[in-house]
Amino acid sequence: MSKKVAVVTGSNKGIGLSIVKGLCKRFDGVVYLTSRDEGRGKAAVADLNKQGLHPEYHQLDVSDRESISKFRDHIQEKCGGIDILINNAGFANANYIDFSYDFEENKKIIDINFKSILTI
Repeated sequence: MSKKVAVVTGSNKGIGLSIVKGLCKRFDGVVYLTSRDEGRGKAAVADLNKQGLHPEYHQLDVSDRESISKFRDHIQEKCGGIDILINNAGFANANYIDFSYDFEENKKIIDINFKSILTI
């Protein structure tokens, strides 16, 4: 029987990284750390490796359908599917109380914080 697969989106720092750490310690399966920024994601994995934890890494921008499709294809080919999805990716501007965002900033926030939940 193949191993179970857990995916944590937006997990190169903060809460997502803590979830990946916990899963690596307690989950008997493959844990995927994903991030929009490949450099930051790989750096997070390298830090976890130094701690004796070994998540898999894949770049994933939850606001980009092509990135989502590439990740889906990778998971299907390598693992056959996902058993646990922790949709952690989120975005907030430092001035989130200021409602003077331009259109593109608002669109990015909606794409990441809302639409990604529907597409992932």
